[in-house]
Formats: sequence, C-alpha cells, structure tokens
Amino acid sequence: MKKFSKAQRMLAIVNLLTVTEQIGSAELIKLLNTTERTFYRDLSDLKDIGVPVYFKKGFRLDKKLWENWKLEDVSR
Repeated sequence: MKKFSKAQRMLAIVNLLTVTEQIGSAELIKLLNTTERTFYRDLSDLKDIGVPVYFKKGFRLDKKLWENWKLEDVSR
C-alpha cells in the first residue's frame, strides 16, 4: 500500500471528516496507511491551524465552524 505525504494525509483526514458523521481512529489509520503516532501528530497539526476537529464517539468535524473557517485566520 502506498505511503502518503503529510500534506496528503492531512487533506485526507479533512476530506474524510467532511463526508462522514464520525469515524474512529483505527479506521482512519488504516485508510491512511500510517501509524497511530503519525495520525495523532497530523491531527494535532490540524487543530493547531484551527481545523475544528473533535472527538465524540469517533472523530468529527464541526461542520458549522468548518464552513466559516478561513486560511487567512491561520496567518495571524
């Protein structure tokens, strides 16, 4: 199975969270073909840049906040 770059993994996490109501870490790790440690680092980096990811019986994306999220907010 192909290894993905960090940018590809982070985009994949966001994409998967936008099309699912919730998804578990084990499933995301398997889909991304990565380690648990790398997955949680990527997730932490997404949170650091303001992507509204949270956990409640699986990982979720706060879609209301996501609609209003802008990359320019990160550059401050």
